Amino acid sequence: MLNGRWNAALGVGVLVIVPLVWLLARVIWIPAYFGVFFFIIGGMLAGAGPFRMARSMRPVSRGRVWFGVALLSIVGTAFGLYFEYRYRADEIGSPPRFAEGRMDAVRRGDSARVVGLDATAAFETMLGERYRPGGVIGYCRWAARSGTANLTVARGFSDEVTLGQRKTAWIVRTVAAYGLLAAGLWYQLEGLRRSGPVSNILAPGEEAEDA
Repeated sequence: MLNGRWNAALGVGVLVIVPLVWLLARVIWIPAYFGVFFFIIGGMLAGAGPFRMARSMRPVSRGRVWFGVALLSIVGTAFGLYFEYRYRADEIGSPPRFAEGRMDAVRRGDSARVVGLDATAAFETMLGERYRPGGVIGYCRWAARSGTANLTVARGFSDEVTLGQRKTAWIVRTVAAYGLLAAGLWYQLEGLRRSGPVSNILAPGEEAEDA
């Protein structure tokens, strides 16, 4: 019964953290690393549901709490990096990049959107050829080692694409972001180790939840 309730609590955490990191993969690009700090809030939000579901099980063993935090952190990191990769790949050919290619497409009566699709395909091909196995792993290798590339779309139009945060900056930002995500999860779930009532919600004049 306890295992079933704990697994259900972690399942709720997964259901919450996946859409959260989808959003965080977009705000992470806010200048001056400010977007990174939203990750600790994301971790706290993702941990709130599991805490409330599992609080009647207190005290939860340290090992079980650590496993829950680790599991949700790994799921959040994996999905977050995938969403970041997809977001960057889909937007890699967005204006003002490939302006000449877009003008050429419009002159030919084609949609300018085709140029963006060509750029995405060229980017994914580049990752597969230079940073195997490509995909999200190739993206992470590219961002950490280079973060810049010259892509060519249909009819020979080329442009340089560069990440705003790349090489060491990308590594530091990524480690900090997902470290803060884990910290937010731990902040919410560590109270489950205590036998007495605890609260992960700060309310005026309220010191603990009624349990």
